[in-house]
Amino acid sequence: MSLARKVGFVDRLVRERAFGFIKDGEGNEHFLHRTNCNPNALFDELQERDHVTFTPTPSPKGSKAMNVLRATDAEAATLAGQLENIGNR
Repeated sequence: MSLARKVGFVDRLVRERAFGFIKDGEGNEHFLHRTNCNPNALFDELQERDHVTFTPTPSPKGSKAMNVLRATDAEAATLAGQLENIGNR
């Protein structure tokens, strides 16, 4: 079962193995694979700390980020506010 789309940022990339990790506004980590970027070429353009939107999907090894897209400026601003709230807890 898929959850609602989330906004996050690219936390780590391992380009030579075509994967990485995204952190959402709640501090949760989601596995990112090249094939889950839409379009697939987006993975080659991503940099650590880039803002993205994605659909978190449960898997046996933890949450996977599916249908990953670059975030709009408004979505990135929402994430910044969420991260600021986490830091103030």
